[in-house]
Amino acid sequence: MFIKKRISKVFLVSAIFFFFIARAKAADFDVDDDEDIDTVSQMRQAYLEEQIKESKVTLFDIKTGEKLESAAAWASYDPRNASRMHVGYFIPDAEQETGAGEMENLQLCGFTKPENCKNEQPYPRDETNTEPLEDPFECGIDDETNPDTGFVCEKVSFKVEEDGDLAYEGDISVPNEKEGEGDAATSTNNRKLLQLRRRGVGLRSRSLRSNGARGRIG
Repeated sequence: MFIKKRISKVFLVSAIFFFFIARAKAADFDVDDDEDIDTVSQMRQAYLEEQIKESKVTLFDIKTGEKLESAAAWASYDPRNASRMHVGYFIPDAEQETGAGEMENLQLCGFTKPENCKNEQPYPRDETNTEPLEDPFECGIDDETNPDTGFVCEKVSFKVEEDGDLAYEGDISVPNEKEGEGDAATSTNNRKLLQLRRRGVGLRSRSLRSNGARGRIG
């Protein structure tokens, strides 16, 4: 029974890979010019590898900055709606603390005004981890409580699986600055949608967070 569950888990993670690829924008695909593509299957494989690479999110322990080797996450903007992302988030039972069947939250956070960040207290990073980061955080822990940085989060709730693994696959709204009552009263639905799209694209130092782990979205 245990082996069957683990096989099912591997299948789930693989399915998340292919789900993201199916939703990805073709405009984001960039084949190496030196690569010789002769068949449809070769193009498909190149496409899969590129989209998996682009959507992967490496997870780190929030307190220590240590890379979580057995955990994984993926995130990509919905090509039909810039106000949401599609995410996959997985932490095995051995590396997470929430009990089986209990509720957990997954957060998508970021800064809408990163130009005001001071980054005086950077997010923890394990000194032994030499993994390069294409999108280093411009903001730090201290900036999350600074009202001038526009730090915002959206969350979704889900239930931990009965075997103890933490797994979520689905949509999450892109956080945006909250409008005041006066702004909300005068804004049309179209204007609100336009604001959501602009803020979603401009959100910086984005991260996925759940169960003591954080992963930055490049």
